[in-house]
Amino acid sequence: MLTSAGGRRAGSLLSAESRALLFDTSSKVSTAGAGHMTHGLMHIRTADGDTWWHTGGAHGTATYYSRFGEFEWVAMFNLQPEDRQIYKDINTDMWRAVRAVRQWPAIDLF
Repeated sequence: MLTSAGGRRAGSLLSAESRALLFDTSSKVSTAGAGHMTHGLMHIRTADGDTWWHTGGAHGTATYYSRFGEFEWVAMFNLQPEDRQIYKDINTDMWRAVRAVRQWPAIDLF
């Protein structure tokens, strides 16, 4: 769903106008380091391209969405720890897994 909402796939769930609003950083709802909170996602523009992410959850859950370059992933857990360290750990472990892949499939697996 997030891949489609982000416009990477044909038949996006969102119109171009809705997608522009979702990823609009001009309102600067809040800042976090070098990023800006858009209308739903944290966003950083780097020399390598756009990076988007969002962390959160509901009672008893933790979720993490990340998109950087060609990589996009979502992690969901049935726990909600007291501190936010879990999000740093998820990010570290997911990128470790990405770097461990020697060869990616040449076809779209969706």
